[in-house]
Amino acid sequence: MVLSVSVSEDNFKKSIRLVIRRSFSTAVHLAKSDALLNEQNGWLASSSFFEVFDYKVISGVKEIFLDEPFYIVLSESTSKYLFANEDPIEKTVKWDERFNCKVTGIVED
Repeated sequence: MVLSVSVSEDNFKKSIRLVIRRSFSTAVHLAKSDALLNEQNGWLASSSFFEVFDYKVISGVKEIFLDEPFYIVLSESTSKYLFANEDPIEKTVKWDERFNCKVTGIVED
């Protein structure tokens, strides 16, 4: 079912509070010194992503999760795979063998 509401362009622009960008990354390779993970469900997202989508935070400060380029938020299972019982916050993982990303948050799977 599709619902449609007619609004003027001015009213539409006034009603927008926040815009996010999100795209899927086909195959993501995350690595740290002793672990490598090939993940098929990685996302690239704008800094406002966690203002719109409500994920349960396991670790980190949601308000700064994606504040800087190359900040990364991991799912709980990805964090456990890469870091076992070690605290991953502020640690670095390599994205696709090119980008060093700082872990800023862990969210529930």
